[in-house]
Amino acid sequence: MRNFPHQVNAIPKLVRALGVASDLIAGDQDVLSDSVYGYALARAGVYTFRGLQDPTPRQLEAKIADEQTKIPGNQGARTFARDIRRTLTLLGFMQMEDGGSLQLSAAGERLVDLPPQPEGEARNLWINALLAIEMNDQQDLSRLHPARTILRIVERWPGVEKKWLAFALDMESESAAEYDRVLGLIDAGDFDQACEVSEASVYEAANAVKVIPALLQQTGLMNIEGGSCEITADGRSLLDGRPLAAAIALAEAQPQARQRRVPRREYIVRGEHEVPVPARIPGQPRTPEEQLHSAGLLTERTTEHQALVRFIVGHLTRVGEIRCTDDAFDILALPVDPATMLLFEVKTVRRDALAQARHAVGQLLFYEFFDVAPRAEGRAIRKIVVFDDEPGDDCRGFLAQCNVLCIVVLQQVLANVPAELGQFFRP
Repeated sequence: MRNFPHQVNAIPKLVRALGVASDLIAGDQDVLSDSVYGYALARAGVYTFRGLQDPTPRQLEAKIADEQTKIPGNQGARTFARDIRRTLTLLGFMQMEDGGSLQLSAAGERLVDLPPQPEGEARNLWINALLAIEMNDQQDLSRLHPARTILRIVERWPGVEKKWLAFALDMESESAAEYDRVLGLIDAGDFDQACEVSEASVYEAANAVKVIPALLQQTGLMNIEGGSCEITADGRSLLDGRPLAAAIALAEAQPQARQRRVPRREYIVRGEHEVPVPARIPGQPRTPEEQLHSAGLLTERTTEHQALVRFIVGHLTRVGEIRCTDDAFDILALPVDPATMLLFEVKTVRRDALAQARHAVGQLLFYEFFDVAPRAEGRAIRKIVVFDDEPGDDCRGFLAQCNVLCIVVLQQVLANVPAELGQFFRP
């Protein structure tokens, strides 16, 4: 029986793990290192230590230090990292490059910039990823597409117990004969005997159905209630090659800006001296929503970052109110001009301007939709990225294409402020 990773089966948590990998890659850190990735996942709150609920930063670092004294095989964060990395690779959100490095795929890069729930575009990415999963075994038998096979089994056998879906990973091929063999095992109804025939333990069979069926349920392709599985209309449409009714409805719907449910830690600042430095301690645990875009939020609000926030706040003029947050936008300025709002995302550059710009655009769009548009009342929202080093022409072109303005602060001097923003900054 083929082994599918079984650590995580919740889509928002997998997206957060992908975000952690994204930031490690952007920071030139080795996501292939179990230690680097595992303990980054721990600091991001994706991996949690048993018996350590809601730790303080100091408690978390002490636990990590204690774990690292153990042999590698006994460090849970390392095992977790290997499993998550393989899950994301099988889903196609991460891929090996020719040089031997692990990078995010185009689908993975897009996913980290979307809300974590499988809705709209994100749902389509997840469905495509699930249906494209390919697995073989050590004997290099024919590749299987287990998600498709699971849907076929559930369609053919409505109400089948989830445990029987494990045998979708035991097929030697996707031939009609192998498919009928699995259906015959289900029809016989002796699960222990079926495991014995397949040379798989009950434990291995249980692990085989921890993830894929749950992801199929979260994407709306099947339902699981009380251990019984039923295919949905969308699941049946996919098998028949027809478009998803839900996807069509989503495409036709006009999204409306809405306030997010988790409140922001937002405050008014009356000058640069009221911007805390640093605002957060690296490693402080956050809620799932706070980890939305990437684990970079854990380390981003460093001294340098907040000093840059202070600099911008100190140079703003002709604004009636300036707001900052610890867990969302960096700066929201409300000019005296009632027709405009200025939304800033501040980025410190470490030879990674394009990666930082990509993250900034996703964050600005998210904060605009959830945090700013609901109170804009018709005012134009200008999205702005502030860098502490020259980002280069490619980066500027990308931001311009996304309708995002760019400001650079070089050696405590504003450089290349766009003309339309000149009125809001002191010379």
